[in-house]
Parts: sequence; structure tokens; C-alpha cells
Amino acid sequence: MTANPSTIVLSNGATSGSSVISWTVTSPGVVSVILVDSNGNRYGGGGTTGSDTVTISQSTTFYLKDASTGIPQGSVSVAVTVASPPPPPQWPKVFIDSPSGTVCGGSIYAQGWAIDSKMPISSVVLQLDGQLIGNAEYGRARPDVCGGTNSVYPNYPGCPAVGWSLGIPHFLPPGNISPGAHQLTAVATTIDGRQQTATANFSVPSGTASIAPPNATGAVWQGTALLTGYAVTAGVSSIVISADGAQLGSATYAPAGAGEYQYAFSLNTTTLSNGRHTIGATLTTTDSPPYCTTQFFEIDVLNAVGSPGATAANNPAKQYVYFDQHVATAVNGAH
Repeated sequence: MTANPSTIVLSNGATSGSSVISWTVTSPGVVSVILVDSNGNRYGGGGTTGSDTVTISQSTTFYLKDASTGIPQGSVSVAVTVASPPPPPQWPKVFIDSPSGTVCGGSIYAQGWAIDSKMPISSVVLQLDGQLIGNAEYGRARPDVCGGTNSVYPNYPGCPAVGWSLGIPHFLPPGNISPGAHQLTAVATTIDGRQQTATANFSVPSGTASIAPPNATGAVWQGTALLTGYAVTAGVSSIVISADGAQLGSATYAPAGAGEYQYAFSLNTTTLSNGRHTIGATLTTTDSPPYCTTQFFEIDVLNAVGSPGATAANNPAKQYVYFDQHVATAVNGAH
């Protein structure tokens, strides 16, 4: 006697399954048999051969019995197992590094990273207070996240180019962000359509001071570059220069007229990797409480490999920049 299949695998959550039992009797003198399971259920209609579909919900043994005497003529067992539940779906990871907490006014730099264990990220879309801003620039190197010596996710697709940022001219501008509480949402999508969402809450202070970003946008920088610009405020507590969200140091500044200060910062571009970088200038006033505001611009660094301290090229000594709706106009050597 045979059972096909001899093991029934139930899907997760199922309580029963089916198997076909087939039999042939070869015992001398036995001319009619019936099939009986260990629960007392009967199958088949007699004779020396037969086949029937049985439904079972636990490991069950089936017996052939002589239809006239009830003597067992053979047995076969059918096992029932329950399949493991399917693994939960895997979703991409997306994080917002900034903004968070209380941020400075002016242009607000949004950046973070997004990865997936299976597929590359196709897009990171940003929303501010539920309103669509647009696609972030995706693909900046983030060796701290993946692809680096001590990265958390060393072998994910796309490593280490998994960073995103909202770059010029799409910084979160003060004209669109009123003082108060706000929420930034980032939605990462993989090339096969899976999505994950992250949110960051932040607040913008009130204030009237302003600062122009240093020099002109779109320049190519090498070696040591002099960054200069102007701040409009009654008093300066500090002007801090940053690159890609990391502080580089404090600029020097001096009065340049009523309610106006000129600042300068010597940037050693060899401390930055070749490629596109976001430079920021953050003004903190002497008001009580202090008010801070930031403006950004982007540069392309192109230093010869292994040549630190190379002479700056294509870098005007000074360019004063005035911003109107974040469109830069450079006026060389004049204010």
C-alpha cells in the first residue's frame, strides 16, 4: 500500500491537507478490503485494489482491513507538517540627519541617507509640512553608513553613494518657512517599488538678521581659498563656516558700515574630497536671545591627488554676492 504524498506540508495558518492513498492486496484468500485511518474513518469500496483522497489534520496512520474478518492487511503513515511563516517583507531604510530640533533661519540644509539590502534606491522625495518639495539629490558618499571601514551596513547595494541632500537652489528657503514648528518627510523608493518614510520635526526662530553666502556659486576650487561675504545685523556673536553640514571653523569679521559686517575664512580645500560640496555660513547675533541664520552655496573641489596645498585655481580673491530669491549675482571687488 502506498500514499502519495507521504508528507503533507500545510501553508502557514492552514489546519488540514489532502493525500491520495492507493492500495493493492496480495494476501492469499483476501478478496475485499477497506481503508481505515487511526481516527476510525473508512475509505474505499472493497475489492483488492483501490484509491481514495483522504483529508487529514494531523499525522495519521491508515490501515487496510479484510472487509469480512476485520483483520489488518497492511498500513501506511501520512505525516502532516506546518510550513514556517513567510519572512516579513524587507523595506528600505531612510534617515534624516538634518534638520532637527531648533535650527537657524535662512536657508535650511536637509540631508540624510537611504539604503536597501536588496536593491538600489531609485529616488528620495521630500515633503515639508505635507507639501511636496521635490526629489533630493541622491548619491553622495556616506562611508560612515556603508562601504567604509567602520560602516554599519558594509555590503548594501550602491555603497558608499547612499547620501541624499536638498541642494541649491532647492534649500528650504526662509520665504517658504515661517517661524515656528515644521516637519520634513523623506520617502525613499527602491528600483522595485518598495518604499520607506522618515520624518524629522524642527522649529525655526524669529529674527531679522541676514547673511550672504561667501563668494560665487559654481566655482571650481583648489588648494587654499579665501571665502568672503557680508552679514547684516546690529551685532555679530560668531560666523561659522561649514562643509556638508560639518563645522570647519569660525570666520573673522569686522564692521563694514552701519549694521553691516564683512567676514572672511581661509578654506583649505585639500581637507575635502574632490567633487561637489555644500559650503554654509552661519551668523549668530548678539541679540537676547541670540538669533542665527544660515546661507549655503556649492563648490566643486578639484585637487591633484597627493598634492595638498596646491595653488588655488579659478578662484577670484574676492567676490561679493547679493541674493534675490536665491539667485546669485557676483560683483568682483566691489560692494
